[in-house]
Amino acid sequence: MVVSGSRFVWLADAVGVALVPLAGPAGFGDRRVGELRAWLHELSPGRVFLEALFGWLTGVALTQNAVLQQVLAQQPDAAVIREAVFCGAWP
Repeated sequence: MVVSGSRFVWLADAVGVALVPLAGPAGFGDRRVGELRAWLHELSPGRVFLEALFGWLTGVALTQNAVLQQVLAQQPDAAVIREAVFCGAWP
């Protein structure tokens, strides 16, 4: 079973595993950060930018983690393999 956004739907299909899709901002991939949060590019580099980015990623992580916890409750012996931008395993 794979918990992911739309970026990896093709991969789940290719290997024949079930996909638990992430919706909304939680389903972003690294290639869509600019599209989903265009306002980040309007901020100057530095503390304000980092605080805004971290605040957004914290919200995303909580949503991703909630889905991940549901999957692990159903399959407690599952392994967690994550991509670099999946923040849901942090909490």
